[in-house]
Amino acid sequence: PLSTDLPAIPYLPLDSRSDNDDNSEDEGTQVASWHPWVNDESARALSVDKVAEMEENCRRCGRKDNSIRWCLRTFKEWCLARHRTTDFETLPCDQLCRLLQQFYYEVRNPSGNRYGGLTLLGFRSAINSYLLNHPANINFNIVSDKRFSTANKTLQKVAKKCPMGFEAKQGIKAVSVPDLKRLFASGTLGRSTPISLQRLIWFYFTIHFHVKTTNEWLALEKKDLTLHNKGRDDEYFTLKRPGWASATDRMERTG
Repeated sequence: PLSTDLPAIPYLPLDSRSDNDDNSEDEGTQVASWHPWVNDESARALSVDKVAEMEENCRRCGRKDNSIRWCLRTFKEWCLARHRTTDFETLPCDQLCRLLQQFYYEVRNPSGNRYGGLTLLGFRSAINSYLLNHPANINFNIVSDKRFSTANKTLQKVAKKCPMGFEAKQGIKAVSVPDLKRLFASGTLGRSTPISLQRLIWFYFTIHFHVKTTNEWLALEKKDLTLHNKGRDDEYFTLKRPGWASATDRMERTG
């Protein structure tokens, strides 16, 4: 079982520590040991249900790129590796602060090196957006709230020692326009057969409405799809999904 009780992690200035010297004593008190954690994307332990829940909550942030999901997935995988709860939004501020402080210090890229400074700041920004838009109605901000000053000081000190770069996962390379034309020309995507039509609907809903998980597809109903400005040149579709206050993504008419 995962523990929600975090041991006290006293703040230790990073200038007095090295990556290979995580065990120190401060006035006779044994400081908690922090060890680098390599983000091995080929070894994932988060359950399918937890991933689906995370992705649904990420979509509440209104972000259409994959960076926020990648940052949250990395943080939750780290929580699992450290035997902490992945439902970190349920933690009190002091415990979450200590959790973030340790994560900022320990996380490493797949090569075993520290991430670039902008990537580290991106982790905090993604986690903050996730919390602010979470259905649990989180009432604090991990960037500006003084209760998270210790974690933010650690992040700043770590980021200063890193090259200023952004290394967030860019995802799979986009399909080229010639390849996309071949998919339509070959009938792989189209309306000529039931299977090609099914693929076409999958393609459009994934591209325009970001429908990805099996649970999302199963929850869709015909009434969720709405045509606006019917018969006009600017007509478009919107898709409303369970848990969303409004439909923000749209599929425009292409002519």
